[in-house]
Amino acid sequence: MKKIAAVLLMLLLWSIALNLFQRRNQAVTCENIDAQWKVDLLYKLWHKHLDADNDGIPCEENIYK
Repeated sequence: MKKIAAVLLMLLLWSIALNLFQRRNQAVTCENIDAQWKVDLLYKLWHKHLDADNDGIPCEENIYK
């Protein structure tokens, strides 16, 4: 039971940290994210607007630059 609570606490803290990251950048767009791992992580955390054509590949226009 303690392990489950610890995992939930870690997920909550991680979510808060990512929300602070988002607020610091004002608006999360493909243009102001500097690394593909950040794009992938934010997309997995429900920032679905990063995928403009809904094909499951977020910020694909930045991948091929």
